[in-house]
Amino acid sequence: MFLGFYLLSLVAMGKLTITNPGKAYAKGFVALCVVAITAFWIGTQSWCKKNGLGYAIWSIIIGMIIGNSPLTSGDRLKNVKLTAKYGEYFIKCSLVLLAVEFSILGELGLPAIAVAWGASPITLVSSYLIGTRLFKMKTIPALLMATGATWCGASAISAIAAVVNAPNNETVMCIGIVAAGTVIFTFAQPYFALL
Repeated sequence: MFLGFYLLSLVAMGKLTITNPGKAYAKGFVALCVVAITAFWIGTQSWCKKNGLGYAIWSIIIGMIIGNSPLTSGDRLKNVKLTAKYGEYFIKCSLVLLAVEFSILGELGLPAIAVAWGASPITLVSSYLIGTRLFKMKTIPALLMATGATWCGASAISAIAAVVNAPNNETVMCIGIVAAGTVIFTFAQPYFALL
């Protein structure tokens, strides 16, 4: 069912071409699902749960192995690489499918609305000002870093980079910094929670 929705969305976006037919995307989608299910299965094992090594960490590790292995160089796994290019699309779909209903904000009251609608703009502006004033960063990298720290990391940086016409080298640098911080904190935060 999800594969059908995925292929329909590709048709709607005009992504299917003669060089990239639906069959290639379907094979890549199935392969990514196998990776996701494997990572989820490993992450649910009792030892992994006890040590804070959840499915997200295993997804990153498996992805790094697949992406950097000499066995996957060249045209090998080209369908997976084709589908993986649209990672941001999968993130957007998951945000929509897993989004919290507005009724929960009503149940939790004004403090929930203040946090939901107030914290992000305050964090964005504060991060931008710290970057430009305290660290003397250029405007665009400071904005990219502030956006990545405030919202979804690399996908937020990619989205805002297109809006502000950020140079590729600055975009890649900011994504790398945010991704490195994410990896470090992914491993470190469960142990801080135990303190």
